[in-house]
Amino acid sequence: MKLLSIKAYGFMIMGSMEISLDNTGLVLIRGENKDSSGCSSNGSGKTTVCEALVWALWGKTIRGELADDVVLSGSKGGTEVILQFSDDSCTDTYEIRRYRKHPVYTNEVCLYMNGTDIRASSNQETQNKINALVKMDMQTFLASVMYGQGMSSSLKRFIDMSDGERKDIIDKIMGMDRFPELHNKTKSVLKGLKAEIASLSMEGKMVFGSIAPEKDTLAGLQKALSSAKKDKEDRIASRQAAITKYRETIAFIEGRLENAFEAEHLLVSLKKDRKSLQDGARDKLALLNKHSDELLREAGIVDNHINGLLNKAEEIDSFGGAKEVCPYCLSDIDFVKIEDRLREYSEERGLFETKLSEVEQEIKDWVSYTNKVKKDYNDKLYGVGEQITDCLVKVARISDHREGLALNKRNVDQAEEAIAKLVGEGGKEKEIQDLVDASRSKLDTAKKRYKQVSMLKSTLEFTVEKYDFWEYAFGPKGIRALLVKDVVTKLNYYVTKYINHLFDNSLSIRFKPTKELASGKVVDCFDVIINMGDKEVPYTYCSGGEKRRIDLAVMLALGDLVATRSDSRLNVLFLDEVFDALDDSGVTNVASLLSELSRQRDSIFVITHLDSMKDLFPNEMCVLREGGKSTVAF
Repeated sequence: MKLLSIKAYGFMIMGSMEISLDNTGLVLIRGENKDSSGCSSNGSGKTTVCEALVWALWGKTIRGELADDVVLSGSKGGTEVILQFSDDSCTDTYEIRRYRKHPVYTNEVCLYMNGTDIRASSNQETQNKINALVKMDMQTFLASVMYGQGMSSSLKRFIDMSDGERKDIIDKIMGMDRFPELHNKTKSVLKGLKAEIASLSMEGKMVFGSIAPEKDTLAGLQKALSSAKKDKEDRIASRQAAITKYRETIAFIEGRLENAFEAEHLLVSLKKDRKSLQDGARDKLALLNKHSDELLREAGIVDNHINGLLNKAEEIDSFGGAKEVCPYCLSDIDFVKIEDRLREYSEERGLFETKLSEVEQEIKDWVSYTNKVKKDYNDKLYGVGEQITDCLVKVARISDHREGLALNKRNVDQAEEAIAKLVGEGGKEKEIQDLVDASRSKLDTAKKRYKQVSMLKSTLEFTVEKYDFWEYAFGPKGIRALLVKDVVTKLNYYVTKYINHLFDNSLSIRFKPTKELASGKVVDCFDVIINMGDKEVPYTYCSGGEKRRIDLAVMLALGDLVATRSDSRLNVLFLDEVFDALDDSGVTNVASLLSELSRQRDSIFVITHLDSMKDLFPNEMCVLREGGKSTVAF
């Protein structure tokens, strides 16, 4: 942080003040109190410059004035202090405006960055922003940039501080002031983590203990479920087998019914065929009988011819005895003619007999044919009759088939409904399945939770390891011990550099982070060891001038330590009555040191009442008190 300028109006004794803090070099601040001729420069308000700077940054004064005490008595415009500064890289410029009893801004704290208002919603939040920018507290600031006469407890000399106060200053300078808080927080977190691990361990044992019994429960339920499923499958299979049989019966009955319907249609046709056969047989037999009658008549005629010829032959043959005259015609009988006629009759009879034999054979054949025709017709009629009988039997069973078909279809429907009910409702199987699902869910939940608990426990144990490390790190023997060792080394180097300059190597100072008690126990501390020659002496043993130079060296060493933390030292230094009580060599050494410091710091402000020191300072600032208020002039 680089301080650029400070302005104050109506602040404490200061009526108005405008001071550049950047690159002003070595500046003597002298005072003149015209309101009291006996006070010389005392009471002129020289230290008010330092007070204004501190009040602008933290809203507090070195002397500890509270609230309205900072307002100049009789001031109608209240108090206004304006501090400008930049960050370490000089990239951004900030301005703090702090007011008290101001007619416009009342008691506000304003913060600007590069001219933009960045104040927060409250003064406290704005102050938090300022603290983040300054990166140090008031005590550290005072210890590292201000050397005073000890006009307040806030400006107590480092060596006069208690061991705890010294450690507090060092901790704040090095950013270790949060270590105790972080240590306690880490311990608290560790306690919570270990308690959570213990709780998880207990939960893990309980969850793990519940897994085996639940597995047994699940196994039992799964066995019962398998049995229930088997029972259900058997019942379904039984009904499906019944359905198969019913459907086979239905198919068989449907086939029979189809045959019966076909027989019903065939019966009509068969009856027609039977009538046609009967009519055909009757007509055919009538023709056959007629022809047979004709043959019989023809055979009778031939037979009659034969008998007639026989009769004639017998009659003629009877003439061959004594009779020589024909009894009929009374003519003489010619025996030669008779023999010829007998021979003719015999030949004719042979022809007729042959004809008769042929007719008789034809009759015989015709009778055989007629019988065959009759048999064929009878066979056909018998076959048709058989078919008709078969059809009548089949047709007579249609009603039975229909009843059997309806019965078996009802049986199929009932079996299918039973199967659907078994599949849909589940029954006992569903109840057991619900228990299985619940048990499996419970088991899965337990396993998942056990895995989660184990993983969480492992994660927490790993986290505990890290927090164990940080508990030790933030503890007194951790990072702080390492940093303190480094700090002491640096601080001893810095203070030795300044002590050697101020005392011409006649006195030495070193800091010790520990000390051994009478009991032999080593404890943490921050002791200051002063040696004159080979002899260790207490601070109280030193003269006033020696104390001033020791205090100056320690303050400058603390300032160098601050610079190591932020990579840039504060650009200003305020020294109040640094030459007081010094002998000539002391004044010379301090003056020489100030001259050297002025090449390292932008601005060094030295308050002194010694007019003899004016020639040492190239720049001078006068604080004039008159009329109850002070003003500043370069």
